[in-house]
Amino acid sequence: MTNTLVGTRAGGAIASAWAVMNYLGEDGYLRITERVLATRRAIEAGVQKLGMHTLGRPELSIVAYGSERHDIGAVGQGLLQRGWLTGYVTKPAGIHLMLNLTHEPVVGRYLEDLAASIAEAGGTGGHTPVAAVY
Repeated sequence: MTNTLVGTRAGGAIASAWAVMNYLGEDGYLRITERVLATRRAIEAGVQKLGMHTLGRPELSIVAYGSERHDIGAVGQGLLQRGWLTGYVTKPAGIHLMLNLTHEPVVGRYLEDLAASIAEAGGTGGHTPVAAVY
């Protein structure tokens, strides 16, 4: 139980969200949402072309992908070495992305780096250990 109206959320974050939503309006929010969803679909298509598959059936701005043929930990390490912060899911092994509008202009670069990381990891399967870093 919390003793405030906003619970554990900071008042500044709530005020900022309110201001942005009022600035964008419903139409602006929907335009941005469609761009983020298009970004997710582009990632999904690119991942598939690289021989991986989407995990589950994403409908919003979160997507995970993986492959039984590739060592996901090694692929993720390759992405990390190229400057990408990599999130993981464990069962089944995969890479997790939480997308927003800032990802739209870098989809091509991300997929290029993913292709290079897959090539470096090889197609041997395996399980390079990954650890959560906070």
